[in-house]
Amino acid sequence: MKRFLALLFLLTLALPAHGVTRLYDRNTGDIVDADKDDAEWDNTNNAVNTHIADTSAHDATGGVVGVSKVQTLSNKTFSGNVPLHGGGTTSWYSDSGSTLKASLVGSSGAFTTVGDIKLESGSDFLTYSDAGTTLTGTLDSATGATVFGLKRAPIFINLNIVQATTTTTDDSVKIQCGNAACSSSNFGYAVLPAGATSGQMTIFKITADVTIKITGADYGQSINNGTAGDFTGGILRVGAANDNDSNIRWCVAFLGGRTTLLTTDTNATQSNVNTAEEVLCDTAVGSANNSFSELGWVRFNFDDTGGSAENLVTIQSGVGDINFGSADGIWRTWKTSPGGFSVDPGYSLTTWTQVGRTIYTKSIISSNGTSNSTSYNITMPAKAARSDIGMGVFNITNNGAAVTTPGTYSCNVGSRQVDLFRDTNNATWTAVNSKGASMDTAYEVGPVASFLN
Repeated sequence: MKRFLALLFLLTLALPAHGVTRLYDRNTGDIVDADKDDAEWDNTNNAVNTHIADTSAHDATGGVVGVSKVQTLSNKTFSGNVPLHGGGTTSWYSDSGSTLKASLVGSSGAFTTVGDIKLESGSDFLTYSDAGTTLTGTLDSATGATVFGLKRAPIFINLNIVQATTTTTDDSVKIQCGNAACSSSNFGYAVLPAGATSGQMTIFKITADVTIKITGADYGQSINNGTAGDFTGGILRVGAANDNDSNIRWCVAFLGGRTTLLTTDTNATQSNVNTAEEVLCDTAVGSANNSFSELGWVRFNFDDTGGSAENLVTIQSGVGDINFGSADGIWRTWKTSPGGFSVDPGYSLTTWTQVGRTIYTKSIISSNGTSNSTSYNITMPAKAARSDIGMGVFNITNNGAAVTTPGTYSCNVGSRQVDLFRDTNNATWTAVNSKGASMDTAYEVGPVASFLN
């Protein structure tokens, strides 16, 4: 019994007093704090709980995301830079959490989205090729005008042609934007083949109208500066030259079939444009590294002389007179001056067209002329690239008598003159009495130097 009481006494000494909690260091076994009673620990616990629940201190409720903890976030707003690391894929889903709406691939930066993208930065956006050097798309934030997904050139966007007046009524063509004046808020684009590097393209933004006066340029169509050269329904091709990938030149040409312009064929002075191969431009093309693309074509009336101005041009404005695209294959009138006559024959039709670099003509005689030469020639709309002989002379009259066999024609290199013969042996004509012939021709347009490639 004495031993039991002694053990109980020792246990009593070892136990803490009532209402006192002792804290021990689990590593050393030392008492850390033997003075805090239950009430003090309750107060401390309550203060911690109050701090946890205080949203003014945390501005949020719920658990805190730890470094290694995976947690679903909702209703979070990020300000400043939020760098994402790890190279993984970040995905965004619909509200239901089942439909993928967008993804960002960390390793490549590729961003894919489903639905609309709203951009409100007030800045222009440019997209480039993988190499980062070739512009493939633009978005102008001021107007929303875009040029995206360009795969080829030429492309003209929001650009059109109208007739304009510089000196006399409708003596000019004007390039404008969307049927209105070009400006910084209403502009167009000309996407042209590169001038210096084949296969590439250059994008020009057009913010101002361009007006080109045509009157004074005859493109070689005058006939002795007389009324015999007057005609209606001629065609002029309106296009743009990419001058060394630095400047755009707007030009008006009589002939097609060119992807680049001989610089010496281009001129900004109307009176200097007096051959079919020459081209009237707002500014002459300066570099051999250039490309030329047609925007459209217009029909015009040509008053050779006797009007209010020499070589007076009036741009026609009827249905089908101003058009987009190429004029290839469109027939138009030309006036010719036959050679070898004291009295010229009459023609019911003289018309021609150009397809690529081939010119086709048709001239139908309505009355014979009076011969004063053994030769018979006709002036073509443009020069020939090479000498050639073709069939196609018919309805022949020589020395006042009809000829039943077909004749031939001969083109002369670098010349607009075509010689006619009254049979397939290239027989010449008598120098007296009536003669005449109708003719269909096809020849390669020249001169060769003007059609570089």
